[in-house]
Amino acid sequence: MINDLRDWIAAAHLRDDLRLVRGVDCNMEMAALSEAIARDRQSPRWAVLFDDIPGYPSGHRVLIDACATLSRTALSLGMDPDIDRRAFPHELRRRMSKMHLIPPKLVKDGPILENHLQGDKADLSAIPAPKWHTGDGGPYIGTGSVTITRDADSGWVNLGTYRIMMHDPRTLGFMISPSRHGALHRDKHYGRGESIRVAISLGHDPLLMLAGSTPIPAGVGEYDWCGGLRGEPIDVI
Repeated sequence: MINDLRDWIAAAHLRDDLRLVRGVDCNMEMAALSEAIARDRQSPRWAVLFDDIPGYPSGHRVLIDACATLSRTALSLGMDPDIDRRAFPHELRRRMSKMHLIPPKLVKDGPILENHLQGDKADLSAIPAPKWHTGDGGPYIGTGSVTITRDADSGWVNLGTYRIMMHDPRTLGFMISPSRHGALHRDKHYGRGESIRVAISLGHDPLLMLAGSTPIPAGVGEYDWCGGLRGEPIDVI
């Protein structure tokens, strides 16, 4: 079973569905390679894991196109990656019809606490973030992220997949469409004259990203939905 991004990368690599590429720059080069792979109809559309990125230490990696194919989407959902395209929606609908929501499990420790930078030591520019298009205002660190917010009254936790741009080493900006659940949480806080606490996750299990971009009903948490689909709770801290 896949429990995190490292498990997912190992599974995709085992299926020869991922390529490791070294020495590619964040500024437009990753975008150009992604575009070239997408346009090449003669070769598989691999996921690409970039490492040894100029200006960053080895091991500061960027993964692109994790769920750009049906096989990798199925892999992320815990389904057979070789499932037929016509059978996929029917099997997914069958699984979801039998699914029961499973709340997340609160744990005291985890790999997320291995590196902790706070205050002046927190430098967003230490994270490689690609610039995708010539007209972009800066590098984008999302949409492979999930933005985590909480409803001010009910405590409902939402995971949303939004565009997130890096303005400077201390500032991110993200755009939430008015109809998205993160906007409901934000607007409720702002209507009371309050700020809203936001957590942004990067480098997580692609299942969470799929959940964050899926129109799950208001009031239903994506952690619960992922737990139900997986058959066991998602660990949170």
